Amino acid sequence: MASLLECAIPSGFNRDNIWQHLVFMYGHGKFKLYKNKVEQGHKDSDISSGSFDTQGTLMIGQYQGSVGGGFDQSKRFYDYMANLNIWDYAINQTIIDAVYAQGCTGSSFATPILSWGQITIHPISGGIMADCALRCP
Repeated sequence: MASLLECAIPSGFNRDNIWQHLVFMYGHGKFKLYKNKVEQGHKDSDISSGSFDTQGTLMIGQYQGSVGGGFDQSKRFYDYMANLNIWDYAINQTIIDAVYAQGCTGSSFATPILSWGQITIHPISGGIMADCALRCP
């Protein structure tokens, strides 16, 4: 069984300048990872309650390895990101397929608790540029 901080599933993510759709999900005692609508793997979880501490900070684009693990320049995400959405429930394959079909337009299917639109209305900091040179489906 994997704990929340020990769950590693190979993503199959390729740095090839081709848009890729990733879904990370926790539900029904499992962490799951999908790439382009296809499940890449799953891990059983030993998390006994269905809730998580919501007083933390969500870090996007920086692997830390542990809570408060600091920032390592070699572990930053250097690429384009679009249409990040967070739901407060496990989405099903129908929703995964529908979101994938939208590409990186920023819209979403099935109202998320945190949407790309809610994220991008805030000022951008940390050397991040609101630009994407890639074409996406």
